[in-house]
Amino acid sequence: MNKIKVPDGWKIQKLGETTEVINGRAYKLSEWEKFGIPVIRLQNLTQRGGNFYYSTLELPEKQYCQKGDLLFMWSASFGPYLWWGDKAIYHYHIWKMVPKAESVDKQFLYFYLEQKTDEWKKNTSGMAMLHLTKKGIEKTDLTIPPLPEQQKIASILTSVDDVIEKIQSQINKLQDLKEGTMNELLTRGIGHTEFKDSPVGKIPKEWEVFLLDQIATKITDGEHQTPKRSNDGFYLLSARNIQNGFISLDNVDYIPESEYKRINKRVCPRENDILISCSGSVGRCALVPKGLQFSMVRSVAIVQLIDEVCVPSFLFQAISSPFVQDQIKKMLSQQAQANLFQSHIKSIKVILPSIPEQLKIASILSSIDKTIEEKQRKLEQTKNLKKSLMQDLLTGKVRVQV
Repeated sequence: MNKIKVPDGWKIQKLGETTEVINGRAYKLSEWEKFGIPVIRLQNLTQRGGNFYYSTLELPEKQYCQKGDLLFMWSASFGPYLWWGDKAIYHYHIWKMVPKAESVDKQFLYFYLEQKTDEWKKNTSGMAMLHLTKKGIEKTDLTIPPLPEQQKIASILTSVDDVIEKIQSQINKLQDLKEGTMNELLTRGIGHTEFKDSPVGKIPKEWEVFLLDQIATKITDGEHQTPKRSNDGFYLLSARNIQNGFISLDNVDYIPESEYKRINKRVCPRENDILISCSGSVGRCALVPKGLQFSMVRSVAIVQLIDEVCVPSFLFQAISSPFVQDQIKKMLSQQAQANLFQSHIKSIKVILPSIPEQLKIASILSSIDKTIEEKQRKLEQTKNLKKSLMQDLLTGKVRVQV
């Protein structure tokens, strides 16, 4: 049998030899309280908050966790988390991991398990992941350096995490700014002092309320029959390809030229047409960029505007706004399945200023979008840097100086 090669000074140990893995506690509905010690459930970790249940039961000390404790979610969204709150109880689908101080550094183990989880997710189907057991993870091999090197590696990766958190915080603030600016500009406009009553509330005196159908030359959806796919050719977009503000081609289908011509006889997308997702995450929208040739399936709708009435970049912002998104939510709440139909889209109410004011408003909101996009690119680059560093440092490919 070939021995596993490890870097000089490193050793292989079972996780269970270096770390105590403690099961969470299962609760009956009758045991939940409205006050007491918060109980950490899966969504409290994945959402970094959310609504808590509470418990007033007196439990063994090991069933509690404190701020900074290492938790591992072994069901649904697998992976390690460092607890960010105060004293709490962790639920059944969560393990608390208590490293032996002389063997493994907690922060190092957190990053090691983060990388290991990524490997498991890539190499194993979601159903198989449901069989991850306490005994199984305790038998996991850890390839670990001496403690000082562990601490140095953890320090480097923690500093990258701090940068990621800072950039994400900046993005969150910009998104809040965008929403507040959008609400102001799309309902009160720029510099207006006179307002009037309308079917949607008070709006600037010069503005008008329209149904989307009144300002469009065409509103329709994509192909209803199942198109013939191919390995290459023309893009076939579905709802998953319509993201907030852009078209994603990461996971896209293709159709041959014959299918493209057949489908596009009914509707041929043009630059600056507006696409709307009609199933799944309903209501996302994007503008068609210059030069992109594609067809669509039923889960994507297209809006082609009357140029003299509405500017596409303005309508894109309007559809993305809470005012229109709330209309869409109400439409969906009145039916069993979350699907947006042509009749729904045609009945969406929009508030329109003059073309010059539309252009000004769209420009202001687009400038915030561009700043958010720049931050998101920086965030993605930093996350990729972290992955690269983890691959180098956690395997010993690159050694750190202690």
